Amino acid sequence: MPLAGDASGRRYERLRLGNRSAILMICPAEAAAVAARFERIAAWLRSCGFSAPQVWGRTADGLLICEDFGDALFSRILAAEPDRADALYLPAVGVLAAIGRFASPDGLEVFDAERLCGLVREVAHWYTDVAPARKGAALSDSLEALLAGLRPLDAVAKVTSLRDFHAGNLVWLGRRRGLRRVGLLDFQDAVLAHPAYDLFSLLSDARLDVPEATRLRGLRAFADETGTDPEGLQTDFRLIGVQRCARILGIFARLARRDRKPVYLEHCPRVWAQMTRNADAVDPRGLGTALRAAFPEPDDAMLSRLREAVP
Repeated sequence: MPLAGDASGRRYERLRLGNRSAILMICPAEAAAVAARFERIAAWLRSCGFSAPQVWGRTADGLLICEDFGDALFSRILAAEPDRADALYLPAVGVLAAIGRFASPDGLEVFDAERLCGLVREVAHWYTDVAPARKGAALSDSLEALLAGLRPLDAVAKVTSLRDFHAGNLVWLGRRRGLRRVGLLDFQDAVLAHPAYDLFSLLSDARLDVPEATRLRGLRAFADETGTDPEGLQTDFRLIGVQRCARILGIFARLARRDRKPVYLEHCPRVWAQMTRNADAVDPRGLGTALRAAFPEPDDAMLSRLREAVP
C-alpha cells in the first residue's frame, strides 16, 4: 500500500502479512546512504530510550524495511482534534529536552552560525530571483545581518538535532509510556545544532499553525527541563527561527520551480510571517528590514511568479 511521501525523493509503502505490517522505505539509488544513516540514528535513539522504528532489513541499493508506527501522525490528529495541541506538543518538547542530555552519535555535521547562513545562501535564490527589482546586494546584506545575530549562539553547547522535528514526522503511540509515546520519523539527517533548532521546528511549524498558548507553554517547559534562562531561550529561539524560515522559503520555492511540487508554496505566507515577526522581535531596526528587502512578501503576485518560473 503506497503511503504519502515527503519533500525528498523517498517513497514509502506499507507491507502487510495477515495482521502484521511493516514500512518499506525506498530511497533513490543515488541516495542509498540515507537508509544506512536512518538505521544508525534509529539505533542510537532506541538506545537512549526513545521510540524510533526498529529496522528489520536493509539493502545496499537503498531499500529498508522497518517497524510500522501506524497512522496517528500529530498533524493528522491535530487536524481533527485541535484541542489536543498541549497533550501532543508538550511530550514532544520533553523528548527534545531529553535528547540533549545524551552524548551525540559520532560523525554528525556541526551547524554553527557560518554553516547556518551557508544553508540559506544555497537555496535563497530560488525564492529571491523572481522578485521584481531584485537586488543581489539585498540578499548579501540580509545574510550578513543574520550571521551577526547568530554568531553569539555558537557559545551554546550543541546537541543532537533531528532537523525535521515537526508534527508531520511525529506519531502518537498511546499504548506506550512516558516519552516513548512520541514516535520519531525522518531523523536520518541528524546534525549537531543549537538546542533551539528543533524546538523552533516543532513549535513554529512551517506547515500548520501552532496555538500561541501552546508555543509559550512549550518554551517554558523546555526552559524548566533544561535549566535554561527563559529570556535567553526566547531570543535564541527567535534567531534560529529566522534562519530556518529564510531557508525554508528557498526550499519551498525550489520544490515548486525545480521539482514541480507547487503545493509547498501555500505555506510560504506563514513562513514569511514567522521570519519577519521573529526578526523584528530581536532587532526591530536592522534584521527585519534587511530580510524584507531580500525576501519580498509572498503575496498573490509573488506566488504567481514562483509558480510560473519553472526553468
